[in-house]
Amino acid sequence: MKKRFTVAAVILLAAATASAGVRGSWSVVIGSGWAGGALGTAHNSADSMQYLEIQTRKSSASLYARDATGKSAMCTTTDPALVANARAVNSDSYVMFYWDGAGACTEILIETASQTEPKAP
Repeated sequence: MKKRFTVAAVILLAAATASAGVRGSWSVVIGSGWAGGALGTAHNSADSMQYLEIQTRKSSASLYARDATGKSAMCTTTDPALVANARAVNSDSYVMFYWDGAGACTEILIETASQTEPKAP
């Protein structure tokens, strides 16, 4: 009985510790031909510059980003697979997108995870 209690206590303690969770903060960053960041981090940022915006329509998507310095980027696509990726975004998503010289999206990466900073209510 004592051994079962000890095992149960260890499992419950581990579960309680795990429930606190890991939280990360990813500000908007814009590079050469790419941009990325977490929607929640952009929304909760102390500056009034950062934002990420994803617009989807019936058969197209447009992605916009602006970092804390005011640098901005955007791309658009009609590629069905990329439009589907853009539709997968929610307030707990990390978004990264790439574009070519014409401003067409070439890749849209979406990560939705518990550690991504959520949008504040």
